[in-house]
Amino acid sequence: MPTPKAQQTSLRILKAAAELFEKYGYYNVSIKEIADLAQSNSALISYYFGGKEKLYQKIITMQAEDLASLQAEITQQKGTALAKLSDYLTAIMKRHLDTNHHVSLLYREMLTSTGLCDEYIEEQLKNIHNFTVKLLDDAIAEKAIKPLAEPAYAAFIVESITVLIFLARKQISILNTKEQNEEKLMHSIIDSYLANIMLTKGENK
Repeated sequence: MPTPKAQQTSLRILKAAAELFEKYGYYNVSIKEIADLAQSNSALISYYFGGKEKLYQKIITMQAEDLASLQAEITQQKGTALAKLSDYLTAIMKRHLDTNHHVSLLYREMLTSTGLCDEYIEEQLKNIHNFTVKLLDDAIAEKAIKPLAEPAYAAFIVESITVLIFLARKQISILNTKEQNEEKLMHSIIDSYLANIMLTKGENK
């Protein structure tokens, strides 16, 4: 079992690597740079993680596990499927803007693959998609949104909102001139799309 000191060292390495990979990309970061930022010995990266590639894969896995935990949390949440969908998308967006999560590495890998995690990323994309489709199906069953000929297509559009936030996360902060609460701003972006597929009171009969 790792000692407390070893755990602290490995966490520092993970945090430093995630920060550098996010800023410069996998291929532009050296083991020495990671070790220097983590205030650690380069040899410990191989000792704890088996090298730079496996360290990167570990970070991607941790971020995917974070999304899986979020999905489990949303599933157990009380409320309508539509509320769950909105909360799920908002939580993902918050992770894009929260540098402590570094979830953007997972999304970057989805969009521009390094070739190091292709099979794993494909599996995660399916998980994200299937979860979104399930929420949409449940919302249709609850008569909260219009019946969709292809819920899978709608799911792709919903998922693309989170990708858009990932790509435009810096611009969102810049353009938020009214200094709105970020969560409220993100909810407004989500609601503007969901409004197009929601049933009106007159239709919901």
